[in-house]
Amino acid sequence: MKRILIVSQYFYPDTFKINEIAVELVNAGYKVDVVTGLPDYPSGIIPTAYKKGKKRNENYRGVTIHRVSTVARKSGPIFRALNYLSFAINAARYIKSIKNNYDNVFVYQVSPVTMIYPALKATGRKVVYCMDIWPEAVKAMHINESNPIYRIIHKISSNLYNSVDKVAVSSYSFIDYLIDENSVPLNRMTYLPQHSDDMILADSDNLTKLLKDDQKFHFIFTGNIGNVQDVETIIRAASQAKKSNEFVIDIVGDGSNYSNMQFLAKKLKAKNIVFHGRQPYSLMAQYYYESDCCLLTLRNDNKIGLTIPAKLQAYMSSGRPILAALEGDSRKIINEAQCGKVVHASAIRELADEMDNFLNYSKTELADMGKNARNYYLNNFTMKEFITNLIRIFEGEIENGN
Repeated sequence: MKRILIVSQYFYPDTFKINEIAVELVNAGYKVDVVTGLPDYPSGIIPTAYKKGKKRNENYRGVTIHRVSTVARKSGPIFRALNYLSFAINAARYIKSIKNNYDNVFVYQVSPVTMIYPALKATGRKVVYCMDIWPEAVKAMHINESNPIYRIIHKISSNLYNSVDKVAVSSYSFIDYLIDENSVPLNRMTYLPQHSDDMILADSDNLTKLLKDDQKFHFIFTGNIGNVQDVETIIRAASQAKKSNEFVIDIVGDGSNYSNMQFLAKKLKAKNIVFHGRQPYSLMAQYYYESDCCLLTLRNDNKIGLTIPAKLQAYMSSGRPILAALEGDSRKIINEAQCGKVVHASAIRELADEMDNFLNYSKTELADMGKNARNYYLNNFTMKEFITNLIRIFEGEIENGN
């Protein structure tokens, strides 16, 4: 039986897609170990059940988990930096101590890039799944090229990306970035889009209704609400739309910018905005069922705005049309799939006009866009497709930059 070590700062009970990827690898016949930190995402608080050395070793659906001590994220840049460094150092120390041989070492690299470092201490072919490009990601923390800290992080990032055997990227544009900024050779990279669960839409007749039964058109935004997600553009557009009294925007999720967006909606007197907060994953199919269109926005202040956020795959899986304000790879996919409309990033007036336009589409036109989204998901973003290609990468069958 082949062995895989997964290095990921975040794992169950934190809600990340690496949880299900690990289980699917077990189902595919691999022996899977995970080295992770203490759960604290997104709250920044480590649960009592995991403090004082408790639950350091667990089994999650056949996956063997070992947790190393980490400083809680809490809030602010100092604790964030301590959180990142504590995982990198303690995970590296643990991996070095166990001296196990693995066929593959898989790094699930969202932020921070420093989680690649512990993987270098393990034996086995090292594959990084890059979903957040560094050093570009630190610009969201207001650390730019002129800052000496940025230059240090740039050097660290380049060294880490160039120290592994393969870098799989979740967005095509990341390939150009990693070549230009970090000098990663093209033949060490490949495109591997994120998967989505199959959002088989729930039967609303058998479940409690989650959205207000007001006969209005319902737009929905789901997921993280941070600065990059640009929910501000949605709220401002909703307040400027000519037909704002004919539609509702349901915001389902939480994040660092959540309270600011609530304040903005109140300030603009945008009464058609409803904040639902963070909801259980088990309810998401029902939320999509009751909605008419999904909203997707990303700022384009830096190259992070070119990424393909995981919610695009989820939206497409749900079979609902998509209205987006962004640039980059997501824009290309929506247009290619013919599953919705796209305006420029942060284009408030353009988005407001398209919100009005969506109310003019017939049920048939909306259904056709939704079917196109669903079909594109089935052909590109299923778990089966993802795992098949990931295993091909592990086996060395994908060796070019395509």
